Amino acid sequence: MALEKLGAEIEIEAGYVVARAKNGLRGAEINFPKVTVGGTHTALMAAALARGTTVIENAGARARDRRRRRLSQQDGRNVTAPASRIVVEGVARLHGARTPCCRTHRDWHYAMAVAMTGGDVLLQNARPELLQSALDVLTQAGATITPTNEGIASRATARAGPVEVTTAPFPGFPTTCRRN
Repeated sequence: MALEKLGAEIEIEAGYVVARAKNGLRGAEINFPKVTVGGTHTALMAAALARGTTVIENAGARARDRRRRRLSQQDGRNVTAPASRIVVEGVARLHGARTPCCRTHRDWHYAMAVAMTGGDVLLQNARPELLQSALDVLTQAGATITPTNEGIASRATARAGPVEVTTAPFPGFPTTCRRN
């Protein structure tokens, strides 16, 4: 719903959600019918590069927290987030930033993004013993995971496939940030 409001056309192709915006995304008002952290994150990322202003109402609380806002502002996004409302001024281009989240959480998200997009990444100084359950899931989904002297190399060997995941406290599959 959020991507469509921003101007994307949504189709389901071979079980995958495919979003296309031939003329780019444009700012919009997005009012979630119920609070959704994942939906808020998706809308926030898309709005960052949309032309104009996007207002996200009924935003998920974790997407509004100070650390995420600070990262958003560091990488070039213009974000304000009072109460359950986020206002995003789209920018033409983003640049790099250091993540304020713990390293384990960051490494897992980068490895997951690589598996979904068909790329490869070296997670410098990543510690496999802190990520093993998540790395096992990535391997099941089709990624090649290789511990190296520099960290962990993650490479998508094919488009990520579906896997069944059960969350559990550390060292199980992560659901929240574990400080390290």
